[in-house]
Amino acid sequence: QEVKKLVTQYLQKQNEYKKSRMYLLGSLTRRVVLLLAILVVTTTTTTTTTTTIVDACPAQPQFDLQARVKQHRAGARGGLVQGEEDLRKIILQWERIPGAQDHEVCHGCNDQVIDESTGEDKSPKNDGNGEGGVVHKVPSGQECGGKPCFILPGVPLGYNVFHLRVKVGDEWSPWSARRNFFVKEPGAITHEEL
Repeated sequence: QEVKKLVTQYLQKQNEYKKSRMYLLGSLTRRVVLLLAILVVTTTTTTTTTTTIVDACPAQPQFDLQARVKQHRAGARGGLVQGEEDLRKIILQWERIPGAQDHEVCHGCNDQVIDESTGEDKSPKNDGNGEGGVVHKVPSGQECGGKPCFILPGVPLGYNVFHLRVKVGDEWSPWSARRNFFVKEPGAITHEEL
């Protein structure tokens, strides 16, 4: 009887010991799973926040340093357009910006419209009426030689100033640095610092 009692107590203690180990193991497992879940949520939140910050501020585009000047012609191989022999068109290009939906070019925008150091639009109500420059919407998908481009006919001879901005999502980038091109005879021209 005494031995039976001792064996029963021993088995009960062993059982309690096993249960306590299982409890600790289960508790530890639950804690590890909880920590992993917190880590995944934190990582996902951080990634989402970073993506949002990047998307909120599109990269500032830059025109190529070279542009092309052409005469007004009737079609790709046509002759000069009568009455427009003295007019020129300029072709400006830039590198593609990932996710770009729209582009705008400001022709003749001065430092009262665009802050040259930041690219900030200082005149958000610029209606493109020529006061401090004219904003042109670039036709969607327009490319020249596989790069996004803008073709502006009727450009006056002499110095012409251009800025570029791009829309990604709902946000416009800052305006690009100013490009100064001296429009004269047809051919390639290079940006000049003024």
